[in-house]
Amino acid sequence: MAGSTMQVNIVAADHPVWHGTAKSVTIPASEGGMGILPDHEPVLTVIKEGTIVVVDPEAIASPSR
Repeated sequence: MAGSTMQVNIVAADHPVWHGTAKSVTIPASEGGMGILPDHEPVLTVIKEGTIVVVDPEAIASPSR
């Protein structure tokens, strides 16, 4: 694995929602739950209503609705 963190941008159709560095992200994608780790292929997907969990570089999980 090339890096232990990744840059994340979460956007709505009309504005940015969150951006920052993360160790992992878990989202309620339209196809089902999706976990994303560093070195994952770039992803553009529809997020369903639910909880997004971003694990920051200090390994503290911070849920966001």
